[in-house]
Amino acid sequence: MPTVGERIAAREQRNAERRVAVEQENAQRRALEMEDRIRALEAQNAGLVSRVEAMGDVIARQVMAQQVAPSVVNHVGTAIPVPSIPVGRVPTVSDAIRKQNEELRTEGFNLSEKYTTPHNRAARSRIMSYVQGLQRPPDNRERIAAREQRNAERRVAVEQENAQRRALEMEDRIRALEAQNAGLVSRVEAMGDVIARQVMAQQVAPSVVNHVGTAIPVPSIPVGRVPTVSDAIRKQNEELRTEGFNLSEKYTTPHNRAARSRIMSYVQGLQRFEISSEDLSKMVYNHFDNERAKQRLTPARAAVRKTTNRRNGRRHMKCKRRRTAFGRHQAELEPCFSGGEALLQSKYMSDEETDAEYSGEVGKRVVVKKLQWLNEKGKRFFARLDELSPPAPSIGLLRVEGVSNVVLNDDERQQLKEWVVDQ
Repeated sequence: MPTVGERIAAREQRNAERRVAVEQENAQRRALEMEDRIRALEAQNAGLVSRVEAMGDVIARQVMAQQVAPSVVNHVGTAIPVPSIPVGRVPTVSDAIRKQNEELRTEGFNLSEKYTTPHNRAARSRIMSYVQGLQRPPDNRERIAAREQRNAERRVAVEQENAQRRALEMEDRIRALEAQNAGLVSRVEAMGDVIARQVMAQQVAPSVVNHVGTAIPVPSIPVGRVPTVSDAIRKQNEELRTEGFNLSEKYTTPHNRAARSRIMSYVQGLQRFEISSEDLSKMVYNHFDNERAKQRLTPARAAVRKTTNRRNGRRHMKCKRRRTAFGRHQAELEPCFSGGEALLQSKYMSDEETDAEYSGEVGKRVVVKKLQWLNEKGKRFFARLDELSPPAPSIGLLRVEGVSNVVLNDDERQQLKEWVVDQ
């Protein structure tokens, strides 16, 4: 009949075997899920490769006509294995005797005396009481059960380590496929841009023939503004969805670090922007910080911030347009408007507000708030710049003149005295 110790050892061994079976089943299920994910990514990868090849044929045919050769670069990642930790040996009875004798110090064995002296007999009693108080010496069955339990624990540790290694390898494979797919998508987009530019360069209007044989031109598709780095970052973060930034967490969490890596790989794979990795990393962080700040705003403050950003954006665009015109026609403007570049700052541009941004009559119009402090010379300077580089027309909007409340301080008045109304 088994002893209590044997029953406990058998129960622990059965529990360990059950844990091993459950962990093996979970590892197999995770492996199957990752294999399904890898197969899906490989299928997507194959489709993108075929698409790239097809678009490459289109570009090749156009290159033969125009002698233009585009190029795009792809990116992949690598995995670093993690070393395991060795397990130490189990302490024995000799270890316990030696440890207790060392801890007793002067009350331990006096090796200069005989073993039968009163001092050494007292030391022996203390050491034996200490060791017996720890646990009685195990018998052969208990030693075998303990050894089997240790072996089972080692097997569990090895299997867990192997499962973790396989999971890491699969995750690395998935990340590599995702990066490769992102690179292929960027190649497709870049090739589409190349094809569009080549078609525009050819300036050939496609036409169809009607029933009487007359060629009818087909209207071309209007081209919007050129995408910026910020647009690419925002677009990729939106397309990643749940794998994009989690604004409820910090920027340094593992999820957000992975999102940052995916976005940077996508933007760098486009090969459209001449930007260093450091500057791109700062722009990605600024996007995260801005989106997080927007999320924390109340609806009222968010509306105010949106309106302010829209107005500032108009002023910046107006200033940039006028600076470009001044740089191109500086030789013509310098005799009449010498020193006019001092006015070409965003804060000196007039505001433009739509109906939703000012309190007044509702209607489809834009209120242009003129600067009260600007003299006639300054007005002629801005008007000439707008003639040389006209603003984009506001389709369907009526432009109405208003008055700006912006005033200059004393230093600014002194600096811009040639352009300020005399008081």
